[in-house]
Amino acid sequence: MKILKLEMKKIIMFPMLWIFFVLCLAFNVLILSDSFYESYGNYVSDIAKETGVTIDDHFYNALLQINDMNNPNYAYLLEEAGDITDVFDNYNIAYVGEAYIKAMKIEGSQPAQMLREKYSLMQERIDKKGDTNESLTLFFGGQTYNNYWYGLSRLINVLLLEGILLSSLMVLLALGYEDMNKTDLTVFSTKIGRKINSKKLLAGIIIGVGGFFILVLLTLIPYLLLNGYPHIWHSSISSGFNYISDSIAGARPFATWQSFTVLTYMLASIGVSVLLLICFMLMSYCIGLLIRNSYIGFLVLIILNGLIVLVQTCIPLTNVIHYVFYLTPVYLYLLNSYWFTDGVSIIWSYFELRGAVGSLLILSAFCLLAGRYFKSKNLT
Repeated sequence: MKILKLEMKKIIMFPMLWIFFVLCLAFNVLILSDSFYESYGNYVSDIAKETGVTIDDHFYNALLQINDMNNPNYAYLLEEAGDITDVFDNYNIAYVGEAYIKAMKIEGSQPAQMLREKYSLMQERIDKKGDTNESLTLFFGGQTYNNYWYGLSRLINVLLLEGILLSSLMVLLALGYEDMNKTDLTVFSTKIGRKINSKKLLAGIIIGVGGFFILVLLTLIPYLLLNGYPHIWHSSISSGFNYISDSIAGARPFATWQSFTVLTYMLASIGVSVLLLICFMLMSYCIGLLIRNSYIGFLVLIILNGLIVLVQTCIPLTNVIHYVFYLTPVYLYLLNSYWFTDGVSIIWSYFELRGAVGSLLILSAFCLLAGRYFKSKNLT
């Protein structure tokens, strides 16, 4: 425990990490200053205090009693709430899969069959959402798409990238500390010897995950203080006002495998983010054992993940291996906006959980192999 605390202290004392941390916060402030439709979002949230977030008879009656016709936000909300229908009622999502099969030209292949099977399973979830009127919740009303995708979702995407870079750098700096201070041979000749690397990894994971949570809190607290939205969080993430849009399947409902509120969807996303951070830290650990220079190791980490993306693009779309690459940590980050959804062209349900858990197991095995290699490595 004493060695672990010392290793954690070493990581915290790196000036580079503090500089990077402050730069991340400064960048996040710029994103916060570029929010969309805050006034309407706050108005909708204030209205929801009286009406609730479920759009039913109680909602309409409470909204009419407010009678704030002089406010353009009220008139806009009254109009759009009257027009909303249950988007999951009689909704058939199979066309999305067919659109991607046609666009990718994979008809008759195994991935096409697996994609159809995935959307068949998703249809069962869609039918249940339709039975419970899950889409009839308020969220941000007609400004949901902009407020969510260009506000909250973008902020989470940036926080995840910052967390990955910060935590990976922590592990690499921890492993390269003795090499940078020319004390590696002295430390490795002590009683604990090269086993100290496992302590460095554990220290990196603790500080990395902790630093990520601090970064999230220091960013989201100002966001919530600026924008409020206290009553929006209980809306369904699959509200009829929220949707996904692309050039292949067009605009369609934001359908998830489970029923999430905005709050529980965020918490689930943060949970997967933590698993993803650990994956990148394990990757960094393997690289750090092979390359003792922390900054070169960080560059290798970036190049390695770039190569993963490059190799994937060279594999035919009719080959299942092409889609396996979507389960790697770098693709899990790139596709984080689709976590817990149908995942468009990805042929597996819950690809984010499959990928995160599978990557953890595989990278853990690589860490063991890298550790054995380092134990027998000649350091002189």
